[in-house]
Amino acid sequence: MMTAIGAAGTFQLGDRTVRRMGYGAMKLARPHVFGPPRNKSAALTMLREVVAQGVNHIDTSDFYCPHVTNQLIREALHPFDPDLVIVTKVGALRGADASAVPRPAILADQQGTYVYVVDDKNIARQRRVRVGQSTPETAGIVDGLKEGERVVVEGVRRTRPDSPVAPAAASASRS
Repeated sequence: MMTAIGAAGTFQLGDRTVRRMGYGAMKLARPHVFGPPRNKSAALTMLREVVAQGVNHIDTSDFYCPHVTNQLIREALHPFDPDLVIVTKVGALRGADASAVPRPAILADQQGTYVYVVDDKNIARQRRVRVGQSTPETAGIVDGLKEGERVVVEGVRRTRPDSPVAPAAASASRS
């Protein structure tokens, strides 16, 4: 029986033949690609199942929550099948505290990129940041944020410098 994964065909990746349908490990980490998964058991099961269904290449990066996704892959699949190809990206940059924010939180003007940081009086302060390696959903912050600072992530386009904001309770998806 041929699965949909097998029906998609194969291609050459260096000297290896891999199926066109692979698995992208980015979603193994928490939303916004920061922190371990909410349900580690489910993440491990997912990895085992995609390989059991015929996936023979997994795309990962240490940028997808430093160390977490790669450790999950090792825990779920080691010892590795000799036909399994794990591909990664190198050179990712995040701040020293692995800062990352949802991509919509990043704004730009003629002077560069910035975010709105919420101060202790719930006032949005414009803060210049340097963006490093990013994903379609998340921007890695190399410089400009400190650990524990709150960043406006919803209603960003309506926010103005030095304006009051009403922060929502921290969601479990961002912890």
